[in-house]
Amino acid sequence: MTFARQAFKKLMEEHALKTDVDVDLSSGGKSRYYIDCRAVSMTYQGRGLISEIGEEIMSEELQELCPDGIGGVAVGGIPIAMAMADGEDVFIIRPSAKQHGLGKEIEGADHLIGKQVVIVEDTVTTGKSLKKSLNAAAEFGLKPILAISLVTRTEGAVPSSFPVVLNGYTSFAVPYRTVLVAREPGILSIM
Repeated sequence: MTFARQAFKKLMEEHALKTDVDVDLSSGGKSRYYIDCRAVSMTYQGRGLISEIGEEIMSEELQELCPDGIGGVAVGGIPIAMAMADGEDVFIIRPSAKQHGLGKEIEGADHLIGKQVVIVEDTVTTGKSLKKSLNAAAEFGLKPILAISLVTRTEGAVPSSFPVVLNGYTSFAVPYRTVLVAREPGILSIM
């Protein structure tokens, strides 16, 4: 466990974790705690820690592979992608294509088609939006090689990968890593 991960956990507990609240989650579930990662990921100190942690995770997981881009799942993943980028380009993955302009679901990645990318998200509960984003990236022509979240909310095991489904078939699995795990009633632990 690194100093950066310990400091990040403390920052999240102090600024992002809200307990004794009733919230509706984007997954459709309900919870008595809420984690607002943006309260940390958009601060100078938080971005510095996220940058250091992202570098650790990518060097551990990717070894010799070097991503060309880091995609942030809108909205919470955008500041994370910006913090983790260290020479890589950054792009955005929306929940769905825009209904105006060019109608894109993925912005800023046209030049990354055929290249290896990392996809980042703030909080994962069921993994639905992360899976959708990984599939969207692959359908766009990107090659996701790793997915990272700041927090995984779970009562069970944390998944080690997420499948990418193309043309109705599972094509490959993308390794998944998280920085913190949150369990009821809002207890954070370092992964």
